[in-house]
Amino acid sequence: MQGAVQMPCHSLGKLREAAPLPTASVNSRPHRTSRRRDNVKPHTGFVRVCRLATNAAAAETSPETSAGLEVQPNPSSTQGEASVPSSAPALQGAQVRHIPPAANMVVDPDYEEFVSLPQDGKPFVLVLPDMDGIPGTNSSTSKGKWDKFALVTDLHALEMDVSFAGGFSDLVSFVKGHLEHLLPNAPPERPIYLLGEGFGAVLALAVALESKSVQVNRLVLVNPSTSFMRSTARQMGLLLADLPPPLYSANAPFALAPALAPSPDRMLPMFVEQLQRAPNEAAANARKFLMGAVEQLQQISRSLPPATLRSRLLLLEEGVRQIEDRLEDVQPRTMVVAGGQDLVLPSAEEAANLKKAMPRAFPVVLPSAGHAILSDPQVDLLQLMRKEGFLINKRVFTSPIRPGQREGFGLPGPVEMPTKQEVMRTGQDYTATLRRLLSPVFFSTLEDGTVVEGVEGLTPLMQQRERPLLFVGNHQLYALDMNIMVEELALKQNRLLRGLAHPILFAQEEKPSPSAGGDNGTETVVNPMQELEARDKERRKKKEQEQGDDNSNTFKDLQSTYRTFGAVPVSPTSFFRLLSCGEAVLLYPGGVREGLKRRNEKYELFWPTQSEFIRMAARFEAVVIPVSSIGAEDSVLMLQDANELLENPFLGRQSRELEKIVPRARKTEVEGVDESFVPPLIAPSVPGRLYFRFGKPIRLTKNLKEDREAADREYANVKAAVDDNITWLVRKREQDPYRDFVPRMLYENNPLGPRRQAPTFKLK
Repeated sequence: MQGAVQMPCHSLGKLREAAPLPTASVNSRPHRTSRRRDNVKPHTGFVRVCRLATNAAAAETSPETSAGLEVQPNPSSTQGEASVPSSAPALQGAQVRHIPPAANMVVDPDYEEFVSLPQDGKPFVLVLPDMDGIPGTNSSTSKGKWDKFALVTDLHALEMDVSFAGGFSDLVSFVKGHLEHLLPNAPPERPIYLLGEGFGAVLALAVALESKSVQVNRLVLVNPSTSFMRSTARQMGLLLADLPPPLYSANAPFALAPALAPSPDRMLPMFVEQLQRAPNEAAANARKFLMGAVEQLQQISRSLPPATLRSRLLLLEEGVRQIEDRLEDVQPRTMVVAGGQDLVLPSAEEAANLKKAMPRAFPVVLPSAGHAILSDPQVDLLQLMRKEGFLINKRVFTSPIRPGQREGFGLPGPVEMPTKQEVMRTGQDYTATLRRLLSPVFFSTLEDGTVVEGVEGLTPLMQQRERPLLFVGNHQLYALDMNIMVEELALKQNRLLRGLAHPILFAQEEKPSPSAGGDNGTETVVNPMQELEARDKERRKKKEQEQGDDNSNTFKDLQSTYRTFGAVPVSPTSFFRLLSCGEAVLLYPGGVREGLKRRNEKYELFWPTQSEFIRMAARFEAVVIPVSSIGAEDSVLMLQDANELLENPFLGRQSRELEKIVPRARKTEVEGVDESFVPPLIAPSVPGRLYFRFGKPIRLTKNLKEDREAADREYANVKAAVDDNITWLVRKREQDPYRDFVPRMLYENNPLGPRRQAPTFKLK
């Protein structure tokens, strides 16, 4: 919500007072149109999408004309105004307008790659306002930042005046219609953002859930009002709307100021800076500052008269109820910006809640910011998005998108590459602790067999796109090392390994949706963890049930992370499609049996006897890269393995039920493959050190797909390469002076200097 209600005229033309609105009792809900489509009708004076001239100036509105504005064409405008095609949607009291960059702006070198793009190639951003209907782009307190925003992006904004009386679904349909009108043929590489503040954040979530034909791929939610139903703002707002008009006029500006305007302590530094720059104009600046503050307070009551306030509160309530149970279905990457000093909503707490509820949300809390962040002169949202890796000029995919091909999370096709900031941010949740404890080291092998430290030896293969890559490795216990390896290659080689994952990670997955980046592509599978939980529910205590819910949330987070980073359900179809796209595929032939080893099976391979994956990869002349890793299994204690758990008088029943419920990765029985899913009971031990080696590449030829004997020999070669490199790592780590935990920790956590990774054994 914003305090400044100055409405830029630009080439829109002059403003005139609208016809008086029907009066409504302050104690009753104002008239609202039905949600039926026949009530969403054109309103030629107000509703339009306008391409505003870049050198037009903003016009000031008087108190008499600020409520119930209509925009009339200005016949004297020299710039003219682009007519809106009849296909543009219309809704009385609402408009979407284009925000052009200011004339003669100096280009910030940090954003040159954005500015150089054509207008229809820049990131598309649609700003959705808070309850007052006035987007932050209209705020005089942060105009310079929005001018830069308009220069860097293709910026649009939704506005609602006091005559808007539609329902929440009407507004969702209106915004969806404008996205379809403005972006009819947007390429998948173009970033499309919805930037919503307060109520606008709820609207952004609803549009993202409903938009099918236009791919919204990023959301920025600023102090989202998703917590509205649980906050005191709901009751206080309705009480305020019920005040008699004289009391409302006197109290509303001060009651609503924390929600619609920057706090005085945020404005004061800007005022002091102005005084320091121009001390001779101190008196004039002080007068201008105070007049602006007074005008801002007056505008609050004009933009939200009692009937409008009540209507918007009920509109917000309607929106929250529509989306609150669907947050886990919101697929776009989402940045939640929260003010630590928000006096209206518990925004900092809600940002953490949304991170848990949504698959790809992350919070950014600004400790000293209030509610009206988009009007705050001290918050540069564009710079904040850039810092978090959330402002991109082009979406980069793991493989080219072909005409008619869908891209999305969980689909065996192209998926958007995460930025380095996203990889590191995710690593803080999943790999940072393991990296500190296990200090992983990597080795790679060149084409001539030379072993080098690091993953740089993979660079020629990772940069080429002519042939798919197939990374084939050994599963360590619980696959504790896998996430670190995927993270390392994403950061150092900018390639995402597309893992073929167990179907348990896709439990309760919904069917595909053509909307952006949906977690789709698999049939619905009952989550065995939840089914097992249901069977045991009656015999648990309440505290244990709550703990089970926490575990369920953790499991959902894990599911979302794997899909975000390219994992797909393991199946021959998924494998075939990934290879056909030229992807870098990660395969563990040992599967569940190797990842859930029994006692005394450390670093053993449990591969099937068949060589089918070699034959399929040969169809595409894939390059196989053997991957060997050790160290994780030295860092845990095996308390009970699967066989022992099944015989355990206390845990055996639950283990047997879990084994029956969990879906099998392979649909048919395969010789030499044990698909039973019984996780062993383990405990942490003294952390060892992780070692990885990427072996010498093996280039497959097409003749292998027809020659089974030759394929079997190549399969044996790949397995032998993985096994031999495990032996090499076990032997070489004996020469590592920092293999043991204590000397390694002392070296890496030197109190006299920055943290550094301990070196490892010498290769020569």
